Amino acid sequence: MAFTNDPNRVYDHKERLANKLVELSRTANSVDEIYKETLRELQNHFSDVWYTNEENEKVEVEVYHAFAERAISKKLKDNTLILPIITVGQSSAETDQDRGRFRSVLLNETWWDVDAERAIRTLSLAPVPVTINYEVSIWAKYTYNMDMVVQMLRTKFNPALEIDPPSSPKAKVFLTGEDNESSMVVGDGEDRLIRKNLLISVETYITYPRYRVTSTGRIERVVGDLRICNR
Repeated sequence: MAFTNDPNRVYDHKERLANKLVELSRTANSVDEIYKETLRELQNHFSDVWYTNEENEKVEVEVYHAFAERAISKKLKDNTLILPIITVGQSSAETDQDRGRFRSVLLNETWWDVDAERAIRTLSLAPVPVTINYEVSIWAKYTYNMDMVVQMLRTKFNPALEIDPPSSPKAKVFLTGEDNESSMVVGDGEDRLIRKNLLISVETYITYPRYRVTSTGRIERVVGDLRICNR
């Protein structure tokens, strides 16, 4: 086998390998998974918020994926919703160029394959840093319920909430703003619905699948239980 120290040929090999990994990663649906996992993590972190009812009992607030106002009104009219509730909905997402790397940067990592009980070296494309923005809406009938729920949510950001999606590194969540309360009349005109939005942003990464190159030059996707290898 002939070896070369020509930096141009080494660069071309890495570039071809990066292009092949891009091609393989397109079918992995890793982007959709990151968004779904991030939303689930937020909902889980907000699920311990509670309020006290008229009997001074502690009641946990239900957390849902975002509803439209007319859907909230219909559920209230049908008595299928108990206020207050929290809804979480994505409003936008953007690539964070300040935290990014070039697409052709390859990550060469060593992991411990739990199933095979051995260390393996993997290749993957550099993660893409993204900032995902969400609206956390609090819906209530009474101002004192609203104030209690909003304050409990605010205390989670001190200065940031940390989430840990399965398919990406731990991420920071920041409270970036609040909308003024708005109200609307629902049902037969006797019920008033109060809404307040908290604006949050999640600084996370879209990760790519990990692959290994076999001794025959074949590229295989690595699946299973992997752990950081310190050996």
